[in-house]
Amino acid sequence: MKKNKAIFINPFTDFGFKKLFGQDVNKDLLMDFLMLFGFSNW
Repeated sequence: MKKNKAIFINPFTDFGFKKLFGQDVNKDLLMDFLMLFGFSNW
């Protein structure tokens, strides 16, 4: 029996950040992330 191995994306790497926040599907997630740091005038 083969076990499924979990795959995680590290958001602290360039690839991981772009994968999480660089897609149109995740635009709301990116906007919420930027709001945490005070970037609200977009």
